[in-house]
Amino acid sequence: MEAVSYPLRIPKNVIEMYQKGRISLSRAAELMDTSTFEILRLAKELKLHIGAAEEQQKKGRKTARKLKA
Repeated sequence: MEAVSYPLRIPKNVIEMYQKGRISLSRAAELMDTSTFEILRLAKELKLHIGAAEEQQKKGRKTARKLKA
C-alpha cells in the first residue's frame, strides 16, 4: 500500500471523500487498510449518509419502470 498523508487515515475524512464521489468505495477501503464492509459500517456509525440521493433514487425507479414496460 502506498503511503498516504495523515488526514487520509482519519476514517471520517476518507468516508467524506467517498461520500462526495472523490474516491471509490474500494479506494476508501484501501486507504484505511480495511474492507468495504467496514467502510460502510463506519459511515453508519459516524452518521454519514452514503448512497444515492432521493432524486437519484426517483430517477432510477423511473428508468427501471421504463425498461420493464
